[in-house]
Amino acid sequence: MKYLSEINAFYDRLETDSLSKSAILLWHALMQTNNKCGWKENFSAPISVLALKSGLKERMISNARNELKTKGYIDFQSRKGNQSAIYKMISLSATIADNIADSIADNTSDKSADNIADNIAAFLDKTREEESIKKEEAKEPAENAYKFYESNFGIPSSFITDSIFQWIDDLSEEIVLAGMKLGLQKGARSFSYIETILKEWSSQQLTSIDQVRAYEESKKQKRNNTVPFRTREGAEKNTKVESLLERVRRGEFG
Repeated sequence: MKYLSEINAFYDRLETDSLSKSAILLWHALMQTNNKCGWKENFSAPISVLALKSGLKERMISNARNELKTKGYIDFQSRKGNQSAIYKMISLSATIADNIADSIADNTSDKSADNIADNIAAFLDKTREEESIKKEEAKEPAENAYKFYESNFGIPSSFITDSIFQWIDDLSEEIVLAGMKLGLQKGARSFSYIETILKEWSSQQLTSIDQVRAYEESKKQKRNNTVPFRTREGAEKNTKVESLLERVRRGEFG
């Protein structure tokens, strides 16, 4: 199982088969655990470990893994006592390939071998066209925060991937994307800088992209309206001189 191939297939599938944020976080946690196990077909994972990796509570993990199993992303088998459940990651990249092969077989079963190549080309063209329409309808600057980061900063580590989805859960994907774009504008090339931006927005309790834009615009105006220290210092000196002159005029010094 190839990690990046599965991640790409995962997000391709999400375009038509959405998951809750909890299920997305749990899927990544299970992928990381299986990666450390050497990509075994079946592996065990304690709830405590999954909770640590995903940031989810035990009840949320139970609901999320049921959702993943129902939708065909994983399979698992609970065990009695304190034994950890046994999990199996379903290869999404292989599933997509199988679906293409099945569709081609259905379309060509009643036709001669001479038409197979034409049918394959037609099927792939139709698939690309449908995907293009879906992306156009979405009208998003980037498919999601993960792919935006991958395109502009590089392939994220598992730790950064977890952090991205945790921030999406805490704020929103739109706000996380805005943080990444602001980081790029300021020449940042590390996720730690992006997190600094997101932490600031979180501390200000900004919950919508409009609030974020208003906050950043306010900061920009304050910077533009700030009077340099030396200018203020000079103004204070002028005020003191004028005050002394006024006291002399009133005869306070004899």
